[in-house]
Amino acid sequence: MYRNNDFIYEAVSKLETLINIPIEIDSNRPNYDALLRIKNEQFIVEAKKTVRTSNQGLILSKLEEAKYNSNRPIILIAEYISKKATEELKERGINYMDTAGNAFIKCRELIIFIEGQKKAKKEKINQSRAFQEAGLKIVFQLLYKPENLQYSYRRIAEKADVSIGSVSNVMAELEDLNYLLKTGDKRVLKNKNELLERWIVDYNQVLRPRIMRKKMRFLDKDYQQQWRNINTHINDGYILWGR
Repeated sequence: MYRNNDFIYEAVSKLETLINIPIEIDSNRPNYDALLRIKNEQFIVEAKKTVRTSNQGLILSKLEEAKYNSNRPIILIAEYISKKATEELKERGINYMDTAGNAFIKCRELIIFIEGQKKAKKEKINQSRAFQEAGLKIVFQLLYKPENLQYSYRRIAEKADVSIGSVSNVMAELEDLNYLLKTGDKRVLKNKNELLERWIVDYNQVLRPRIMRKKMRFLDKDYQQQWRNINTHINDGYILWGR
């Protein structure tokens, strides 16, 4: 079920790129925002949209309580964490990361410290990544089965056979292009007919030429005329084809 914490995947994807270490994330846990694994260390994720001076005290108090009540390390993941809050988190020994790539993670032999990263401004480009190869695969999954909209980025990535980073980028662009709306408890596609029409055009121009294997023709004209009656079942499965 969708929870409005897509920034968790954005932060993880950014950190993976910076440290070149795979990070596993499981957001399908009812008792936690997510579980995170880096190398052999597993963390309980506390997800907060932003940590600013106005809410810093309350969030730090909740993190201390979670840290006290858990036998596993806690990590705060946020879209934005103020400079003052990061200093306080480090002093208290609380792990954190944000979507810009800043991170403080210290657990036994695992130590990661990155600061000074700025969130890149979105560049306006003529051809959106949402309508390039990976994006077209993702959009297909969203149009084909609307329930896929509520899945985690990881599950959408698995269904579309693309990276989590691609899902994060494409979902953000769909939102910017007014095709996607995120509410507190779900995602909703907007302007679906327009999105479908654009997908059809770009699928034929971009994706279809890359997935087509080859064109073939019948050598026997009798077979060509009786093509509907040809047995397409084979020992290991069946053949799908048409004209």
